[in-house]
Amino acid sequence: MRKKTLLFGGGSLLMIAATVFVSCNKNELKPTQASTSASNTDFAIKKTIGLQDLAAAEESEQLAYALNPSLAVSAAVNNGSCPPVVTYDNPEGVYPRTVITDWGTGCTYVASGITRSGKVIRTYYGDMMDTTSQSYFIETYDNYYVKSAKQGYDSVKFEGSLRVRHESKTQDPQTAYRQTSLNRKLTEINGDYIIYNGAKRFVKREDDGFYPNIRVQGWFKVTGVETGDVLSGGVSYQFRDSIDVANPIIYKRCDFVVAGNRIINFTNQPTWTVDYGTVVRDCDNLADLTIDGVTTTVTLPINLW
Repeated sequence: MRKKTLLFGGGSLLMIAATVFVSCNKNELKPTQASTSASNTDFAIKKTIGLQDLAAAEESEQLAYALNPSLAVSAAVNNGSCPPVVTYDNPEGVYPRTVITDWGTGCTYVASGITRSGKVIRTYYGDMMDTTSQSYFIETYDNYYVKSAKQGYDSVKFEGSLRVRHESKTQDPQTAYRQTSLNRKLTEINGDYIIYNGAKRFVKREDDGFYPNIRVQGWFKVTGVETGDVLSGGVSYQFRDSIDVANPIIYKRCDFVVAGNRIINFTNQPTWTVDYGTVVRDCDNLADLTIDGVTTTVTLPINLW
């Protein structure tokens, strides 16, 4: 069985770290009876998955900054980029506490090919090191844009809100996070957009001494469901993107997902089932994509447009 990557974002997603969950390579689907169409519908769906991957990558990095706001500054300095300005309305330990990370008119991390501008606003309602009912923050945006040269996206605008809670586990390490999207909207400069809602849970599977350091070099699983509305390539439709609860998305020190199943239902096309395999020790960039009963091995990520 083939395997590997994508994250809802799936695959990909809340999603969490100072590195992205998804590969920055642009690959193409190998031909299948269901995917050779050059129609606007096929074009639009491929773009939708790409935007979800961009969101997952951004969410993963921003969670690392949320847990340690100074990381955004130090990472910028280390990458030779202009550091964002971080301001606070209350001292540490006083809640609610709003932290604003201002990326100005544009700061570029050359190594990752990411440029950010505008503000990310987070209001914390408790200590994120704890796992109480108040251990969460809500993230919103002020004229916030992300440009990813490697993923091929130019100035995508982020709107809506994201609620992130640190959840308890039955055993250590206590690195489980639930990310809930509320009318998250990503808009491209041509006006195409995706609006989605839903939740995903990320669980780190090992204690390597870092907190949380959930990244592609680590070992963690992702579960959850997102639904959304899309306008892309002149096509409007809805989707439901879910991870099979019996086969969660697994990352284990690879650039791509190593195991799990993802199911994507569309209102304008047959369901897509992505099977990343079951062997967690194998790293590759392949998955099995099934559409209308036809299964084809594809190269990842599936962020084609």
